[in-house]
Amino acid sequence: MRSFVQIQKQQMKNQHGFTMVELLVVIGIFALMMAAAVGALFTTILGSDVVSSSLAVKQQGDFAISQMGAMLRNSTRVVDPCEEETITIVNRDATSTVLAKQEFELGGTSYNALASGSSMLTNETVSVDSLRFTCANAPLEGISSVKIEFTLSSTTGRRDTNQAFETTVGLRRY
Repeated sequence: MRSFVQIQKQQMKNQHGFTMVELLVVIGIFALMMAAAVGALFTTILGSDVVSSSLAVKQQGDFAISQMGAMLRNSTRVVDPCEEETITIVNRDATSTVLAKQEFELGGTSYNALASGSSMLTNETVSVDSLRFTCANAPLEGISSVKIEFTLSSTTGRRDTNQAFETTVGLRRY
């Protein structure tokens, strides 16, 4: 008679590979791990797109507001009437500059840009949604300060990225 150990050895020699159930369990676990990894990858890519769109909007808005502020501060006067979406300033060399929202076209796509005369203060990566100038008058002096408000949105990102900008600029008297 054969011993129990000999029978076990004989049975182990006859077993080769994995059972179907074992293979299905391993494939299922692998599929779940891959689904989680792909989900994390897509979330990271979308988050990166939103961050880069927000950064572009912020940079463009900061540049535009600083340029408009410098132009207003260095102007000799603001021409009345101070309209809501357009403002005309007189420079030290007696030329005038109009700050406004203008529509431009690039590659068949139109967008709104902040512009001073014929030069753009924002580029095609953002579009101006709203622009407003509010002038404050000082007694006997005319316009003493100008409040600038505008909203920019990204034209390149997958998600809408809007940001509002606002500042008040005191005018110098030359």
